[in-house]
Amino acid sequence: MTEGYKIFWGAVGALVVAVIIAIIYGVSKLISTRRSERIVLSASLSITGDINIINAIGCAGLLLAVVCKSKRPAKIKDAYVSVKGRDLLAAFQKGFGSSFGLVPVPEAPPPRMLVYLVPISRPSVPEGFVLQRDDVCRFVLPIQVPGLPKFVTAKPEDVAVEVTFFDSSKQVLLRGKEVQEPIRGLIQTWGGAVQALKVPIRINLQTVSAEPCGNVDVLGKTNPYPVTFAEDNQSTETQ
Repeated sequence: MTEGYKIFWGAVGALVVAVIIAIIYGVSKLISTRRSERIVLSASLSITGDINIINAIGCAGLLLAVVCKSKRPAKIKDAYVSVKGRDLLAAFQKGFGSSFGLVPVPEAPPPRMLVYLVPISRPSVPEGFVLQRDDVCRFVLPIQVPGLPKFVTAKPEDVAVEVTFFDSSKQVLLRGKEVQEPIRGLIQTWGGAVQALKVPIRINLQTVSAEPCGNVDVLGKTNPYPVTFAEDNQSTETQ
């Protein structure tokens, strides 16, 4: 009887060990598969005064190079630089000469301004760029973007460069000083140049409201007054 118990428990022990090994193998394979399915991107910002770029957009700017480093292709719709600030909503409302009718949420994050970069690479498809491994696409942040000093004076953690994918998901590429220092260098290098934009720039303001917008009169309209961003005795305007 004792010998039978030994055989039984030995068989059970061997089965348990086999199950544990199978689970570990399965989990590690799942993790490896998920890692291979992740979209991995690298990015760099550099000041550019390339004559071809200036001829195309009208001014110098920051060149953003995005490289796909993953097996899974990156399907990039657009790229933008963002900044958070409590004063952004007030600046835009002043530009429209009217309140947007938003109901503040005290615990919500501050409003965020998005400035979309100009693509200078040729899109792969109508929706944007499909990057296979080691493929590159490039965008430019023109120096003639209104409010650019705002990105330099904001808190580092409130400034980022991001991309949006075809499925509307997003990924942060660069943040803080690695964005602010190139912008500061661009302003110092090209801030005094007489240049004018040749391309439209899309600027979005994101904020949180406890209720839907209560002023529909401003929807679809252009602001009649300049939107002024003032930081450290400096101001820039856009209209």
